[in-house]
Amino acid sequence: MIDWTPELEDSICAAIAVNPKGLETICAENRFPDPSSIYRHLQKDEEFCKKYARARENQLQVLADELVPLADKDRICEKRTIKADGSEEVVILDQVERTKLQIETRKWLLGKLAPKKYGDKVQVGGDPGNPIQAEITVNFVKSNASNQG
Repeated sequence: MIDWTPELEDSICAAIAVNPKGLETICAENRFPDPSSIYRHLQKDEEFCKKYARARENQLQVLADELVPLADKDRICEKRTIKADGSEEVVILDQVERTKLQIETRKWLLGKLAPKKYGDKVQVGGDPGNPIQAEITVNFVKSNASNQG
């Protein structure tokens, strides 16, 4: 049985708020209860649920803060290829594709988890302060078909 103290809840939320990893990893690294226990406790404790939600919002900002350093960092590596004749070719290169994947994954997560803050803004027309409004008018016309005949 887990002793859910305010200190444990605060520790869980503090770890989530500064760590962009998933809850499974965070729990294992910090010896917290398993994620399913945390999710069950969230259903029972409204105050913990509010603290947890704030921690998750902070966690999203941590993810967002990683984007520029990822893009700016050189990641030099060696690519080794064994040719058909048995010789080895070594190419020194920057891991651009991996960096792109890391950036795109973070952008996707941010856009899905907090679309109002991090999602793409789509405006069809009008200006932001006065968006286009649609109006539909329906006129019902009484048929005289029943009076004919």
